Amino acid sequence: TYADPVFNLARLEFDGGNMAEARRLWVRYLELDAESEWARLAQKGIQFVDLHMARTAG
Repeated sequence: TYADPVFNLARLEFDGGNMAEARRLWVRYLELDAESEWARLAQKGIQFVDLHMARTAG
């Protein structure tokens, strides 16, 4: 499905250290699929990015 490559792009951005883009893509993924196991992983990714950004913002 279209959602799969969006999730994978988010992982690539995350692995490359581009947290903001990874977060944006995971949010987009959840717009396409909010119910699967992958959606739960996307939610965890967003939470991790939010925590990381909060810790490095100050």
